[in-house]
Amino acid sequence: MYSPLATPTGIVGAIVVESTNWIDDNLWYLETCRANPIMVGVSGYLNPMQQDFGPYVEHFHKDSLYRAIRNTHFFSTNNGKVALNPDQVANLKLLAQADLALDTANPSMDLMQANVLAGRRHSHAAHYHGPPAVLRSDGRKPAGL
Repeated sequence: MYSPLATPTGIVGAIVVESTNWIDDNLWYLETCRANPIMVGVSGYLNPMQQDFGPYVEHFHKDSLYRAIRNTHFFSTNNGKVALNPDQVANLKLLAQADLALDTANPSMDLMQANVLAGRRHSHAAHYHGPPAVLRSDGRKPAGL
């Protein structure tokens, strides 16, 4: 479905990036990837502020196409000070233990500070900030980077 448009432009693989906060859309993204070989991964949606975060991480990380979650709701601010909630920190640790990345987009200074705090707490956690178009399915660095 996507290959005829993408391949002539030099695109070798694409990642689906979440567009809604509906859990069921994660399943649709995975089905779409399985049906389209040019689709090499999913950055889905799970909310680290919800109590059911752990079971969803456990479920989705078993699928090799599910590589990250896109989320910016893992911190709070109070009087201009950014803080990580202990429950959210525990959930980010689950994400890191499952070898899934946290994809944070639409950066603000508060979000960037929260990323630094999360990185200090979980130095083994992968954070990704920016467009997924720079990733290649063959593991090689794209030209021009």
